[in-house]
Amino acid sequence: MRSAPRVWPAALLLATVSTAYPAEPQILLDGVSGARADNVRAHLGVAGEPCDSEDSRLQSALRRLPAEVDAALRVFGHYQATVTPALERGGDCWRLRLAIDPGPVVRLRKVDAGYSGPGAEDPLLRPVADSLRLDTGDRLDHRRYQEAKQALENAAVAQGYRLGSFARARLAVDPVAGFADVEIEYATGPLLRFGAIEYDSLTFDRGLIDDLIGVRAGEPFTSARLLELRRSLGESGRFERVEIDADPAAAVDNRVPVRLTLVPRKRFHYSVGAEYSTDLGPAVTAAFENRRVNRRGHTLRTELRASPVAGQFGVEYRFPRIATARPESFGLDAELAYDVVDTGTTQSARLGGDWRIEHEDAWRERRGIELLHERFDDGDKNRAVTLLTPLWGFDHEALDDARRPRKGRRWSLNLRGSPGPSTQFTQIEAGIGWLDTIGPLKLRLRTGGGATWVSDFEKLPTRYRFYAGGDRSVRGYDYRTLGPKSNDGDVIGGRYFATASAEIELPVHADWGVAAFADTGNAWNDWGGLNSGIGVGARWYSPLGPVELDLAHPLDDPDTDLRVHLRVGIGF
Repeated sequence: MRSAPRVWPAALLLATVSTAYPAEPQILLDGVSGARADNVRAHLGVAGEPCDSEDSRLQSALRRLPAEVDAALRVFGHYQATVTPALERGGDCWRLRLAIDPGPVVRLRKVDAGYSGPGAEDPLLRPVADSLRLDTGDRLDHRRYQEAKQALENAAVAQGYRLGSFARARLAVDPVAGFADVEIEYATGPLLRFGAIEYDSLTFDRGLIDDLIGVRAGEPFTSARLLELRRSLGESGRFERVEIDADPAAAVDNRVPVRLTLVPRKRFHYSVGAEYSTDLGPAVTAAFENRRVNRRGHTLRTELRASPVAGQFGVEYRFPRIATARPESFGLDAELAYDVVDTGTTQSARLGGDWRIEHEDAWRERRGIELLHERFDDGDKNRAVTLLTPLWGFDHEALDDARRPRKGRRWSLNLRGSPGPSTQFTQIEAGIGWLDTIGPLKLRLRTGGGATWVSDFEKLPTRYRFYAGGDRSVRGYDYRTLGPKSNDGDVIGGRYFATASAEIELPVHADWGVAAFADTGNAWNDWGGLNSGIGVGARWYSPLGPVELDLAHPLDDPDTDLRVHLRVGIGF
């Protein structure tokens, strides 16, 4: 038998007092707090009454209080609550005080929750039934009961049991005895599997598309595999639009037919642009890409970038590897480059080939080899070196929003080395970046380091030497001005480097923020200490991506007070 909250008759009288209350209603709750108090307030109809409500309306609202408080507290297992209201009118408004006694709590006596049907013995579903937050002796909480139902259904659907339903879902409560029994039985229905996967193959060979799809007929029709299918096709860079039509209700013999609509991207892509950074100054860029050299998915890309400080022209030809467990591609590339620094001018030519593998969770692996010929001219002497260098690397980058990221991470590890002929060396380089939001503040951390073991450092190409300083290194110092120096005082790069940065950003507008930061780092042949810089900056999140303007003070350069740094993109 259910017992409703009781209202003391005398408390229904209006008490007029001389105290003046603020010109808005006040509802004070005694006896409940936290989530219980919040739920009581959400159920009170009197909360919508204005200050000038007539006494008859307020009295009517008070008579509804028992049922409202009862409904609010039953969610938390209180079925015998009592409530004593006291309503007072001030000069401008009214105030209501509710003294609430939630009463005893109902506890779970019997819990029977799980699966029936073909999925009852599925090893992926059994742990779900065992981990429900419903145990004998627990306080009855209607929210946990609903969460348990949802958890059972969601897990079954995710594993491919998409035609299931609740055979039983019962919550029996005896408020006088103070116990409740829970019965939840989810009948999974049959396990659905992928049926035939159909698409029109007018642009690419079927082998390439089948490799991108990855899913095969007969596999369990799980949510994870559907997401992988969409991600693989969408992130392949080959399609402008991907649509997947897969309706479990259309299953035949428990197999779901899948129809793909694949709209390819334009075959040719051209771009011309201009950019600026304080590291490299103004630069012009141009690129051409043939996204479909043939039906086998081969691509060709050329890119030109030129500035007063550095430039390169490169060509890359890539072709996918078909019928592999994960996306893989091979590439051949060539590059001509120049680099102008205070110490002189470097010119280089490079030929390379690599094998790229896309792993789970956006991890990318690269294995390759490159032949580099570099010539350095400082006006007094010339140096020419040629190296054949195998390389291997892993990297991972994830941002929640490319335009205005709030969370992100970056990891990279690269190994390279050469047996000659000019010199022998082995090198390791690693970096970590982390971006997160704490309340209104955005915190950004990054660190990186590298080490080189070389037989003759004088013959190590500039490309493989380490430097520090600049927009994406240690702010407060010019681009590549930190590192070992020659007898003439020119920075020539080092065997080792380490950098670290911490930055905090406060948003001040929808597309603007202000930041404070501290950077430190250096490059050495032998330990030479760290150079640090601190500063403040502005952040503009433009339609094309973040633009960062910083004013940095070098703590270890007495000749410079402030240095301006401007960059485009996420500096982490």
